[in-house]
Amino acid sequence: MTSEASDGDPYEDCATAPPPPETTPAPSMWASISTLVMAYARKVDLQALKQVLTQAVSSAAADWTSGCKASIACGSLVVKAIKEKRNIIITLDQALALLFFAGLLLQALFLAWLRPALFGFIYYAFLGLALGLGISYVYYRNMIVKAESNYVMSTTLGMKGLQHLLGSLPAWLQYTHKDKVEWLNTLLAKVWPFYDKAVCEMIKEATEQQFAKSLKAMTVPGLKRLGFRQLTFGEAPFRIEGLTCDDSRKDELHIEVEVRWCGDANITLAVESVAGDKLSICPKVTNVSFAGTLRIILKPLVAEVPGFAAAQITFVRPPLIKYSLNFGSALGGGITAKPVTLFLDMMLRQALQDSMVWPQRMVVKAVAGDKYARAVEGMALRSVGVLKVNVLGASGLLPRNPLVNAKVNSLVALTTDHLHTVETTTTRGTDPVYGDTFFLLVQEPLDQVVRVTVQDVDLFSPRELLTLQLHNTLGSRHVLGRAAVDVADACRAEGEVITRRAPLGAGDWSAAAGPGKGQGFVHLSMQYRSFRSFEMVQPRAAAQKSKASQFHDRPSIITPSGMLMVTVLEARNLVAAGTSHASNVAVRVKLGKKDETLSIRAEMNKGNPRFKALKSSITFFNVKDDTILKIKVTEAVLVAGGGDDLGVLKLATHDVAEAQDFDELAGVPQAGFLSSWMRLEEAATHNAEIKLQIRYVPGWESDDDQE
Repeated sequence: MTSEASDGDPYEDCATAPPPPETTPAPSMWASISTLVMAYARKVDLQALKQVLTQAVSSAAADWTSGCKASIACGSLVVKAIKEKRNIIITLDQALALLFFAGLLLQALFLAWLRPALFGFIYYAFLGLALGLGISYVYYRNMIVKAESNYVMSTTLGMKGLQHLLGSLPAWLQYTHKDKVEWLNTLLAKVWPFYDKAVCEMIKEATEQQFAKSLKAMTVPGLKRLGFRQLTFGEAPFRIEGLTCDDSRKDELHIEVEVRWCGDANITLAVESVAGDKLSICPKVTNVSFAGTLRIILKPLVAEVPGFAAAQITFVRPPLIKYSLNFGSALGGGITAKPVTLFLDMMLRQALQDSMVWPQRMVVKAVAGDKYARAVEGMALRSVGVLKVNVLGASGLLPRNPLVNAKVNSLVALTTDHLHTVETTTTRGTDPVYGDTFFLLVQEPLDQVVRVTVQDVDLFSPRELLTLQLHNTLGSRHVLGRAAVDVADACRAEGEVITRRAPLGAGDWSAAAGPGKGQGFVHLSMQYRSFRSFEMVQPRAAAQKSKASQFHDRPSIITPSGMLMVTVLEARNLVAAGTSHASNVAVRVKLGKKDETLSIRAEMNKGNPRFKALKSSITFFNVKDDTILKIKVTEAVLVAGGGDDLGVLKLATHDVAEAQDFDELAGVPQAGFLSSWMRLEEAATHNAEIKLQIRYVPGWESDDDQE
């Protein structure tokens, strides 16, 4: 027995023999499905699964609703066509929807005929519903993955991203027309502690004046003043990403500098209410980032150190600025800041556009003395001509929210210098016809654009009410599209009417490629005239008989209204009560019902103030030629009630229109230009005078307008 066992038993060396294999039953279908679902759930975020399923259910419900409506509409069309005995015309989607719901009706008839058991009917109904939701989930999950992949693939990587992917960049990418100036960044980092304070003071001075103007224009209830309590950019300097030079223009050098900044700034705003310091708040500005393109124009080039007389500094387009506001835990932190940020962001962008975005500029004198004073004065912002713009209409405007309101109630806003904006009348329709004509000033004929904004106007907007934008609650406006139209072609063809069909885009002005396309078109006609083209206006008695003038052999009719530009240059022999000379002077300019006090900075020279032209100019539009201009000079004081009157000057507009004085910057006499010292009436001394430059530019109608 033992030998037989040893010869025939294969498990003689084992302590115990293994048990015979057990036969397991085949898994059921539901067990397999549950196993697959549990395995997939381990890989898929349940929150994402819930979101996708919700989207699938809502989309399916929307498809069912639209399909039912299409089938009902198709059925009614068929019945109506049969009754009227005419041809039946249906679209392909209507036919497919009708077939689908006809199949559902056929299934319902089969249910009535077969009469299945209630349990089986519910069982298979839930099984079909689960299968349908599963297919919908796979479909929408695939759509989301594709959308994420397309977003990643369409992202602009930049030079650093390409270098990270490729390992090294080819030579044609490394050496472009933009110079890499790392040495300049190193130098800027060394001297930044000394320049930080100067840059911050310059920003405070420029923006706080614009904040005051914006608050005055918006009339925000309860808000008195907005400014900076603290402003410093910390230890991180501005970084120069690229530099481009253009020396093709004679006697000047154009430099465009791409500037970026991102760091730990110490910025605190001061929001002062009408109640004073008791209700003032100081939100902290955090997460600040900045990117923009500076244009620096050095001219005229001279044979003295540093080689140019002055520098003209401006932004090519509005810079990109991102930031966050925090009011502190007591006032809700970042939650309270959300509605306030919308308001402040609008004011900040408007302040930058009104002060530092082309054609606005800052002029810095580089050579001491008055040798190049006239050339430096010519670099300041000054108008050289007028652009007549006729807004013909728009086409292909897209409704802002077609599901809620498919109607468009639009108007067009235009500006050339960010300071003066004109608007058309509000017109309904996606292809509106406006027909409004405006006159806009041009400062740089070869480099300037007309910024066109098409806006949708709502009678009442709850959204603006919830975000505390009270000034936009009634008659709120939303941008439908923007377009930047060059004026260079119209300026080169001076006197001729140029028609443009400009595409509208939803992008911002700060985008490198502009607003873009895809939001319809705006149709304009433009005609440019320089100040030199206007002829001497006839005396008033003769002008009543004939107002025809000749311009480039094209007849034009001078209209009885136009623009009046007033610039205050100097004043002398101003005496205030009890003093020998007035130290601070304010000039109040009134024209008809329009009244404005100029914010003037005076440089005292032996008691006689000299005003900076950039801070002491104002333009009146739609001025009648029989209007009286009144200029009142007073002593500027901080106490209530104002200072003493130093003199008054009254001047008729038609006297300016009939003048033809010599324009030093243009180098020739120009019609409608008055530049001289004028004696002030009601002054303490008989020789109190003020020096003004006043220009009257009439409107005109061409043959195209008359036709």
